Amino acid sequence: MERKLKDSGIPWIGAIPEHWEVTKIAKICYEHYVTNKIEHNQNLLSLSYGNIKRKDINTVDGLLPASFDTYQIVDKGNIVLRLTDLQNDKRSLRVGHVGERGIITSAYVALGMKPYVYSKYMYFLLHTADICKVFYTFGGGVRQGGKWDDVASLAVPVPPLSEQEAISAYLDEKCGEIDELIEVEQKMIADLESYRQAVITEAVTHGLNPDVPLRDSGIDWIPQIPVHWEIHYLRGIANSFRKGSGITKDDLIPVGDISCIRYGDLYTKYKYHVTDVICRTNLSKIQTPVFASYGDIYFTCSGEDVNAIGKSVAFLSNEDCLIGGDLIIMKHSQNPKFLGYSLDSIVSQKQKSYGKSKLKVVHTSVKDLKNVVVALPPFSEQQAIADYLDAKCAEIAELIKVKQDKIESLKQYRQSLIFEAVTGKININ
Repeated sequence: MERKLKDSGIPWIGAIPEHWEVTKIAKICYEHYVTNKIEHNQNLLSLSYGNIKRKDINTVDGLLPASFDTYQIVDKGNIVLRLTDLQNDKRSLRVGHVGERGIITSAYVALGMKPYVYSKYMYFLLHTADICKVFYTFGGGVRQGGKWDDVASLAVPVPPLSEQEAISAYLDEKCGEIDELIEVEQKMIADLESYRQAVITEAVTHGLNPDVPLRDSGIDWIPQIPVHWEIHYLRGIANSFRKGSGITKDDLIPVGDISCIRYGDLYTKYKYHVTDVICRTNLSKIQTPVFASYGDIYFTCSGEDVNAIGKSVAFLSNEDCLIGGDLIIMKHSQNPKFLGYSLDSIVSQKQKSYGKSKLKVVHTSVKDLKNVVVALPPFSEQQAIADYLDAKCAEIAELIKVKQDKIESLKQYRQSLIFEAVTGKININ
């Protein structure tokens, strides 16, 4: 039977079933704030990508157990909203459903449910509000944020309790099925990325001809190389090393008069090579500019991941470009595209990560990088390997994109399903 709908009067909700009510959150929820000063609970929780997860309390830098007395206690069934820094971050998921008693930062808003509202339904509803960007009207100022009063005044649809429970059970089942499909695709992507790294490592250490005899290299990192190849330390092939010059996030300007590369860009925007620079600034904003040159290799000096420290790319562009601080610049006379692949291969990354501690911020230096060894074929072979890897990596990248597109479609379907269910536009009975 087709359901009779009515206008909810809520722009982001639209029509709801005729027998549902509309009310303010303050009528069905309350602010759940319990300080940790008395209990000293140490089950530390965090909100990450819309999920509430346990966090090792011993890994939180600079915080002693007494410091967590300022945190708030949350209980199973509470909903946590991260309404901080709304102005600068419009991508993160800001709503989490608490599965166990623990503590979380008091910067977040925690909600408790009144008897006639089912917490999982309210979680799905507020998750939908988050996706619909409802929270971004809250607060003001440079670091825009919201609080309980903002949430309390929101109007929301409320079905009968039995329907809330049925909708929640339906969404738990359906979202679980979708999440499993997403996980399969993510595993395939991880396998493809591992395969790509293996292909690169094989090519830059053993070449393309499987019939060429190998010899002992004398280096543990690369035990065998083709008989006509050589092993070199970076200090032996570098013409020079130098540091870039600071370019802050505030210096970035979408329509700036010169392109620029910051250290974080190497982790998030580029892989192996830079051909088109994404970010821009104004030259006049940079006090001591350091300019890029075609063929340069850039290494990150710092990062949060031991296994990715010293991430490197080759600069393969002739455009005017500035190099930011926390980047090390290596000039050389080898094939830059080959080095771009070689220095981001498995064997090179293991060398760059070797001996580094798993601290919050990991550092490397020119001294460390000078001791990285690479296998070098003749120049003509370097170019042939680079061309082969260009083609092979493009094939793998296309396969990865197909998987990423499928994941995006599944996520959109998941969100559409949640929206249709929590607003009563589909009858799940």
